[in-house]
Amino acid sequence: MNRKIIAVFLLLLLFVGDILFAKEGDKNVTVEDISVSRLGRFYIERTKIEGLMASFDKIIRSRAGKDLVLFDSEGRYIEKVYEQDLDGDGMPELLVQMALGGSADYKEFAMLRHSDGVYKQVWEATGFSGGQAVIKKYLNKTRIFIRYTDEEELAKPKIDAFEFDEGKIIKVSGGTAG
Repeated sequence: MNRKIIAVFLLLLLFVGDILFAKEGDKNVTVEDISVSRLGRFYIERTKIEGLMASFDKIIRSRAGKDLVLFDSEGRYIEKVYEQDLDGDGMPELLVQMALGGSADYKEFAMLRHSDGVYKQVWEATGFSGGQAVIKKYLNKTRIFIRYTDEEELAKPKIDAFEFDEGKIIKVSGGTAG
């Protein structure tokens, strides 16, 4: 048992060591704007480290000369950030669509909610093969629709619908796309 713990610790140390001690020349950092609003400038900072497949992306809000990291992808590639008021409180939520890599094209989604002047992560979901999100009004509610491939029935894409209500994401429907 102790040998397993030591082996896992050494592997983690090697991985974290590569990230922490990578030379500046081994890192490639780029910036992509998301939006500029009364809440500040939102952008994605992408860091790629030579020799690693993971993408160390961060969503950052810049306001009054100060940068604040709102979300760290922890190795996942941020494909898209949807900025929209989902609960009708006048403040935009951020829906983050991330690629995990690999041949199945799995996606993860995270939701950040603005409350009391700060953004907090309130939801995360994974396991959507080929997943793509769309935000639309449906029956007077703003919904998140995620279309993905069903592993058992590849010819029949599925769509799950979610609503954001009282600070929580609720799955309201799911099934075969039409």
